[in-house]
Amino acid sequence: MPSESRVKRWRDNKRQQGLKHVSVWLTDEEELRLKDLAMQWHCSPSQVVQRALAQIGTIHTLEHGSPIDTSLIRELVREELAAMQVAQRQATGGNSGGPTDTQTAGKLSTRPAPGQTKLTPLQAAEMRGKRAEDQDTSERRQPKRQPRQTPVG
Repeated sequence: MPSESRVKRWRDNKRQQGLKHVSVWLTDEEELRLKDLAMQWHCSPSQVVQRALAQIGTIHTLEHGSPIDTSLIRELVREELAAMQVAQRQATGGNSGGPTDTQTAGKLSTRPAPGQTKLTPLQAAEMRGKRAEDQDTSERRQPKRQPRQTPVG
């Protein structure tokens, strides 16, 4: 059968590239996410997994593999930011009394900096649709203006 030989050639080619076949058990949601990433990155699901493994390999793990205590890191960052803000207020002669850019009523803002977020294709499509709807409704509210006619004479 020609299809069997084509598949066999494809598998042999992968083996010659140093790759090995591995099965992975995923939930439906994980499988869909993997396929979405593959489409977004214009590659195969295998390449997505390879990239993820390469990325994990660059992270330095602790000696015993204990998870990093992110709450302690966050607390240290908050303390350092608070100290920097106090120093900045002293250098600028005080504050107007309201919350600063990085604080909101004593809590740090968790919003990312402008331009630092990426929308998924679905979110972008939803936003375009919403903008189009908003534009349509605003055009309906505004009366149509007649073009000015200049008197001839």
